[in-house]
Amino acid sequence: MLMKKWIVLLLGSVTLWASPVQEEEISFRSAVLGEIPDPDDVKTTQITFSPLGNAVAYAGKEGGKTFVYVGEKKGNSPFDSIGNIVFSPDGKRVAYEGWIRRKQMIVVDGKAGRQYDQVSAPVFSPDSQTVVYPALRGRKAFLVIDGEEKGNHESVGDPIWSTTRNILAYAVQDSDAGYIVYGPMRSARYDRVDFPVLSSSGTLAAFAARENFKWTVRFKSTPGPTFDEVGQPVLSPNEKGIAYPARKGFRWQMVVGKEKGPLFEKVGVPIFSPDSQQVAYWATQDSMEFIVIGNQPQKEFDGAGTPVWSPDNKTVAYPARSSGRGILILGEKTIRFFKKGDLFDEVGSPVFNADGSLYAYPQREGKKWYMVFGKERSFNYDWIWPGVFHPNGKSVAFGAFDRVYLKWRVLRQKAKR
Repeated sequence: MLMKKWIVLLLGSVTLWASPVQEEEISFRSAVLGEIPDPDDVKTTQITFSPLGNAVAYAGKEGGKTFVYVGEKKGNSPFDSIGNIVFSPDGKRVAYEGWIRRKQMIVVDGKAGRQYDQVSAPVFSPDSQTVVYPALRGRKAFLVIDGEEKGNHESVGDPIWSTTRNILAYAVQDSDAGYIVYGPMRSARYDRVDFPVLSSSGTLAAFAARENFKWTVRFKSTPGPTFDEVGQPVLSPNEKGIAYPARKGFRWQMVVGKEKGPLFEKVGVPIFSPDSQQVAYWATQDSMEFIVIGNQPQKEFDGAGTPVWSPDNKTVAYPARSSGRGILILGEKTIRFFKKGDLFDEVGSPVFNADGSLYAYPQREGKKWYMVFGKERSFNYDWIWPGVFHPNGKSVAFGAFDRVYLKWRVLRQKAKR
């Protein structure tokens, strides 16, 4: 069965990789995808699973040099450092950043590109055929498309692709003005621009523009209110609405359409409900963290994670910390332990199945991690990654680190007796 999912792989609080899966089949077969070398000889970092769960890659440091491993195959080229390992959406290609002395380059399918003073993370097209990334040489900035330098600018922003078509967009800054490039088109020119947002059809839905030292988000060519700073705009699922963080002075608020939310010390990324009618987001005030749904702040905690909507739009779930323990907030419910066992030390981001009737989440007790799915719990691992549900909603797949093995695991709901 074909699926579209976001798989976000986390190590601690650092996102290692995130990519949309486009009309591909995610593996729901358990498998050992790799075995890392002896930890006494090789320091392993940047563990990254492919979006389909069919491959794994990581960086291994031996002495003063670092190599990329794909599965158990070691790369031929050593680097001083490696970052941002990225799989293509179909899981068949790998790209990453490599450093040699003070120079940086992007390596695609084992082949190193040109050296630059600075590069940003590589981005694959939805069809997995094209790799793009911004690069800087001296005072000249380029967008590199499959090894070919495009443009000659002061700066180039991170590129994005439309979700259903191979339409590319990115922000450009020249000496006199900035503008958005999207496909063969260009936006109007402003003092500065940032954060392009594409519709599913590849049109420019929104972007941030600065004039006279004030920022505004232009949604479908219409400017919104002005602010001292704005964050990444997010398009609603029905593509009729927009939301984004904004700052005036030292305070932040969430803007949904043209409606300004309450002021806080900081706010996070807006998360639309699947029906596009509501927005939830993380916020902090006076050293406490909480989730805001609409304009209503929820219960305060020592720490709170990014909110997740259930597919039926009725429940917001998120991990939180209270009195040094990890808990899962599921609407009005607080989940503190599995089957009346030990209290959680930490909880990861939850995922829902397609109809919202079931959910799964990582949880830690001591030094071991488990995947919890309803009344089932996986074996314990040294680390696990957030799961993805099978379309039938009866099993969840996830990446796991088990001693020296990198595994793709599937936890299934047991039949009722």
